[in-house]
Amino acid sequence: MLPGGSIALAHPAVDAETRLLVLPHPSSGAPTYFSTPAEGEHEMYELLVVRAEKPSARSWMVAARDAHAGGSVLADGALRVLSPIDPVFVLLGLLAESDAERRFCPADDLAEAAAERHAQRRATEGSVRPWPDIAPFLLHPRMAAHLQRICDTQDEPSASDGLVYRLSYDKIGALLSDKCARLAQSAVHDAAPETLGRQVRKELADAQHASDAEIRAAQESVARRLVQSYLPPAVAGRWVS
Repeated sequence: MLPGGSIALAHPAVDAETRLLVLPHPSSGAPTYFSTPAEGEHEMYELLVVRAEKPSARSWMVAARDAHAGGSVLADGALRVLSPIDPVFVLLGLLAESDAERRFCPADDLAEAAAERHAQRRATEGSVRPWPDIAPFLLHPRMAAHLQRICDTQDEPSASDGLVYRLSYDKIGALLSDKCARLAQSAVHDAAPETLGRQVRKELADAQHASDAEIRAAQESVARRLVQSYLPPAVAGRWVS
């Protein structure tokens, strides 16, 4: 971690720093670190922290990119990974159960309402901390295209971007079903044998003798469960793939 809430991206195509945003996790609403780098293959990342069991925890010795610079030691033994995430999941977490479901709203109004609604939710949990990153994230120029993936739009000359938005569950359902179909492909599971492949094997009573149909059903089940783990309850409850 760098001062000011930044992190150096460990990505081959990115050699810059990016500020970490604190936004509600799409499913749980818990404060979660995300990154939206100015350059790179992906538009958004989620910061995941992987910790070993205490008895086996070890320190990490991290070498610097510059061969002439000193490295560092991560004494807590936690591995921090920036994992790509589709911004629409975060947007759904911010906009579900809001006015965006009922009427067309300018992006400015969506951002203000989302920040206020999630602050109120946080207050009911005993925290007075605001969500200062919600509005800047929603109003980021790159988010307009992602809003259009999950919202119906209408022209509105008085809006800052000339549009007003309303969540479209037809668009959302089609998008999520497409993600499931792509995640369920055998090639995707074959490329991730220790993650998706392992979950598929757990789904099968006898993985070694499973039929093609049983394997396919298990792949689809794992894909759907993975997608659902990034959906707010209001969206998950209405989604029928």
